[in-house]
Amino acid sequence: MRSHEIEAWALKLVDQVKNGQPIEDARVELKADWPDARKAARRIAGHANAARGVSILWLIGLDEKRGVIGVQHGDLADWYAQVKSQFNELAPFMTDINVPVAGNVIVALLFETDRAPFVVKNPDGSGSISREVPWREGTAIDSATREQLIRLLSPLRSQLAFEVLKGGLTCRAYEQTESDLWNLDVDLYVETEVGQAIVIPFHRCGVSITIQSNGDTITFQKIALGPPIRYGSRGSSVQSKTIESTSDEALLYGPGRLILLGEAVVSFNDAPAIQVADDVSHVSMRVSLLPVYAEQASIIRAELVPTAPEHGERYRWTFPTTQPSP
Repeated sequence: MRSHEIEAWALKLVDQVKNGQPIEDARVELKADWPDARKAARRIAGHANAARGVSILWLIGLDEKRGVIGVQHGDLADWYAQVKSQFNELAPFMTDINVPVAGNVIVALLFETDRAPFVVKNPDGSGSISREVPWREGTAIDSATREQLIRLLSPLRSQLAFEVLKGGLTCRAYEQTESDLWNLDVDLYVETEVGQAIVIPFHRCGVSITIQSNGDTITFQKIALGPPIRYGSRGSSVQSKTIESTSDEALLYGPGRLILLGEAVVSFNDAPAIQVADDVSHVSMRVSLLPVYAEQASIIRAELVPTAPEHGERYRWTFPTTQPSP
């Protein structure tokens, strides 16, 4: 989900609260202030486990009865570090967005739940039970039952599976402006059922990269998907029997190679500024693709490593495992 979509979702919930409408969306949790980290970890884990792969949204600084209260975003780093320490091995991937509302700031926290189950340390510290798989039922949090664990281990069916074959990320100065042009080119192999047409609209796709050394994130404004194309002296030809594309969407009729292209223009003056040190950091990629009629988005994550720049590039990254072109 893109940043503007998270903010739009948050503002819709703010309007509901202002109008006195109850929040009945099971994906949403409202908190007036930063909750106790240990209790929050258990509640986030239970919420994420019950979501079965669908993203969940927490809004800090918004109360269903008191309305917009606002909080300090600067408290997030220390709070979430304490929250993550309560998880066993893995916490949900989180995206945070500041949402200005009438002179206050609400912090929107979007948690990805596709890597469930999430396990937390025993909150009572008794030692007799060291870990727990929490589960949210309504607004209550309890330990998961056998039935709930079976549901958890059978998440909402995703139509697609992806393998990253090769690709790269580049950064270069953009046309004599005080901006950088970032380009992402990823060669994927997608698995889907033969004979079942799947449509992926580009406006339902989200791509971002995070520089690991400082946590700065770039969200790509332009995204396109399509089949591989071979260029030669006689022109270009599509190298796929199962994948087609238009200027707005990709159409998949079966398994095959799928090329993902992303473009972002980042001004030197934008906040947060993307600063890359001389010892260029590794980069994390996150891709979200939501086909028409799908119950949930397919999430692709991968890490890119720095390589030598080429042809006027400032920086270049590639995937560690690069497969040869066919």
